[in-house]
Amino acid sequence: MNCSYSCDDQPLSIEPYADISGPGVIASFTGTAYMVILFLLIYYIFIFDPKVDPFRVLDDNISKSYYVNPVDDTVLRNIRSYVRALVPSRWASHCGRLKSGKLEATFNKCVLVLADMQIVTGLAILISGFSSINCRLSSYHWQIIVYLAWLSSLTHLSTLTFLRSYFNNHPAECYSRLVLMLALITLLCAAAIPTASFHFNGEDASNFRPSYFAICFYKSKMNTGTVAFQSMITFLFLSIYNYTIRIAKLSERVMTKSHRIVVYFNERFNNQVELWKPLEPHHTALEALKEHVARPLLIALIGVIIIQLSLFSSVLAEIYWLVIALAWGSLSLFGIRSYGPTTERAFTFGQVLPLVMLAAPLFSIFENLIKNFYPCESSWLALLPWAYIHAYLQDLQVMVSRPVPSFSFSLLS
Repeated sequence: MNCSYSCDDQPLSIEPYADISGPGVIASFTGTAYMVILFLLIYYIFIFDPKVDPFRVLDDNISKSYYVNPVDDTVLRNIRSYVRALVPSRWASHCGRLKSGKLEATFNKCVLVLADMQIVTGLAILISGFSSINCRLSSYHWQIIVYLAWLSSLTHLSTLTFLRSYFNNHPAECYSRLVLMLALITLLCAAAIPTASFHFNGEDASNFRPSYFAICFYKSKMNTGTVAFQSMITFLFLSIYNYTIRIAKLSERVMTKSHRIVVYFNERFNNQVELWKPLEPHHTALEALKEHVARPLLIALIGVIIIQLSLFSSVLAEIYWLVIALAWGSLSLFGIRSYGPTTERAFTFGQVLPLVMLAAPLFSIFENLIKNFYPCESSWLALLPWAYIHAYLQDLQVMVSRPVPSFSFSLLS
């Protein structure tokens, strides 16, 4: 590969590099991130219990949380009421035996597999990028590297909150992942520095082209008045902020203190509501002003604080932030790819292979699910769609007292 370059002689067209921006590579990297979202949604809707202490000992589903987040509690009660109406009672009663810590431990393993994939993927992307930046790597390809590494760091950080109970019982695994995550964030922040001069929106097109060598922007002076520079500063702040917040959420002491703050504001809110008597006669204008203006404003202010703190500490906020951020990152990533050469869009050997390798973690996840769902029925075939349909038809038979066709698994068992 030709690694000679000159910042005074920049190419006018992007040199193809499908190993970075090919469709199969992009789909493989982003596909694992969306698998994380899927498993976190399943975990949140079907397994997560906001009334149980997240820092409890594993397999202990009795220890109640000091503070039950009202956002998670309300949302889950409404969602699960609709889910229970759709899931057949026979199927739910069989699988209800796994509602204990065994089911949670199974999903912990699945999420852990995907989370470790994200951190390894992010480190591999950045290390490979820095090792290749001297070899005529374009700004276009460097921006894609930054986006892919950011998606990996974002999804891994989101899994930490869901795995609090697991990491509380396995501190060595927690610390090792935090150290690796710190290395990833450090490399990501270093990789984002030249993007302060990447003007893909045409803001300063006279001094920038996507084909220019990325390494040259480490040596050039930044223009602090551009949108690209402001975006880079915001990117650095959010990356460090996300890492710091996840560390705080992993700390039982920090979360207990934050919950006590919410409880304190709840008490203040209730006290002010009890003291508020707007319909009683007032002897002075000052008392009328206090009851009709000051106290309602104070109640509203405390209510806003409670809502914001409850949203901030909720697990729902983790999913919401992850979905929004991944959607934005995906749109930005595919928007950048519109600048790339058409020769990178072909599905060659190097593009098909990553897509096939994407199935590797699915085998480990499927094995964990089968192993732990096995007691749910007399056969693993209960996990298949026709077993679900059969259970649903049996429930329907009870409701309408009409015969339904039966399925036999004897030939398949």
